[in-house]
Amino acid sequence: MRNYRTIRYRLLPETGQNVQALVGLAGACRYVWNYFPGANKEQYNLYRLAKTLGIDGVEKPPVTFFSLGKAFIELRNSPGGEWLKGYHEAPTICEQDMLLAFVRLRI
Repeated sequence: MRNYRTIRYRLLPETGQNVQALVGLAGACRYVWNYFPGANKEQYNLYRLAKTLGIDGVEKPPVTFFSLGKAFIELRNSPGGEWLKGYHEAPTICEQDMLLAFVRLRI
């Protein structure tokens, strides 16, 4: 049996600049969190389809902290992802929780 505990934090930024930074970081984390499960599920479905059709040489997409960090760098450098360049913390914060979700769902 698992015991879950809720921990609440209250952030009290003192300046408008700190508020904007926190809102931007939250937006970047939300974007990263929503992007990667869909992208990983798509890659995994392609892997399963290739395996079903008997196509050799197609590897299962890796789901590790390193592979997600590498994918975040590619996302950040892609067209339309330039706004993520200011948020280096976003993958670290989101990927650790995302890895746990992937492992639990066995994606």
